[in-house]
Amino acid sequence: TAVSLSVGVFVYMTFWEATKSDVFEIYPQGWMIDAAKLLLCVTMVLTFPLPFFTCRDLLIVTFIHPFCGISHNAEDSTDPSDMVENELQVPLLETSTDEASNDSNNSENASIATEISRRIRDTVTPKNWLLPDDNRQLQFVGHVGLTVKLWIITTGLAIAAPSLGDVLNLVGCATGTIIAFLLPALLSFKLEGYSHIAMVIFVVGAVVGTVGTFFSLK
Repeated sequence: TAVSLSVGVFVYMTFWEATKSDVFEIYPQGWMIDAAKLLLCVTMVLTFPLPFFTCRDLLIVTFIHPFCGISHNAEDSTDPSDMVENELQVPLLETSTDEASNDSNNSENASIATEISRRIRDTVTPKNWLLPDDNRQLQFVGHVGLTVKLWIITTGLAIAAPSLGDVLNLVGCATGTIIAFLLPALLSFKLEGYSHIAMVIFVVGAVVGTVGTFFSLK
């Protein structure tokens, strides 16, 4: 952050109104500019996957957990797969002692049927989409599939965008001010009550966000 801020300040102080959103377009082409572009590409490659962790975790908790019947309340946490297993085993394994002693073949067939039912249940139950030791992570196939879909969506939106600078301006003005100004002020109102400082921060954030978003869309 400090390096990016320093580069932005010195570039703007050098070119003033001629400064472009892409600073590489200002300087003449040469090996130093090519090296800077290469380093920027390496930085993007290393930092681009980081938001996938949060996004994937949020999607799993929001959509996959309810579908799998996972409750985040300890009192309401029930495993639907156990209920299914009990329902499958009761009619197949509940045999009287006399029948089991008289007909061992039937009990063997019932055990085979129960094993088949259990294998089918293990395959199609959504609970098994998650890792056994971490219910916030998908199995390998689902993990790769969800990550690839997120990558395709974000890359497609980036390619379809007419200008990356315009997108950054819009996102920064619309959401950056909410995160940096409005939400902290609202939390202060909620936790500590009214204060002049929180109100000033809220008003400044609202004005800056509204004006910046307006000029970004213009």
